[in-house]
Amino acid sequence: MRALHEMRRFKDDFPVWYGSYVNIEFFPHWQKEIELIYVRRGRAKITVGENSFFAGQGDIVLCSSGEIHSCQSADMDNYLDFLVFDPTVISSVSERCQLGVVHVPNEELERLGLVKMCREMLETAARELKEQKPYYREVVKACIRQFWYSLKRCCPQ
Repeated sequence: MRALHEMRRFKDDFPVWYGSYVNIEFFPHWQKEIELIYVRRGRAKITVGENSFFAGQGDIVLCSSGEIHSCQSADMDNYLDFLVFDPTVISSVSERCQLGVVHVPNEELERLGLVKMCREMLETAARELKEQKPYYREVVKACIRQFWYSLKRCCPQ
């Protein structure tokens, strides 16, 4: 599969970016950063690597560093949140940045007790990146790490 290499430029050289989109579609691409997609509303057909699936409201999709991914949203009214971050935000050891899952349905997040933490992570990252109050970088890193390792604890490798 042909894919574009996305090279993101981060504000203030802090390697974390947050964005929200309605009915977005994007071509196959990859980047060195990790991309977390949260389906706030509706559903979207997302392909990660060789796997295609429909992600619904409350689901998260995790695209590892270097993994080709795309989204088709034709006739699927949706609202998606994106959190893109360099693996060094989580750990200086690359093996700690791998999860055994790509798609985590809302029901699974609920079963794991991670729905509230996921939403708080996204809201905190969005607010802190926008306001840039003192120590915003540390706050953003802390909330991403807390969610990441809580999810990693529950997911098989």
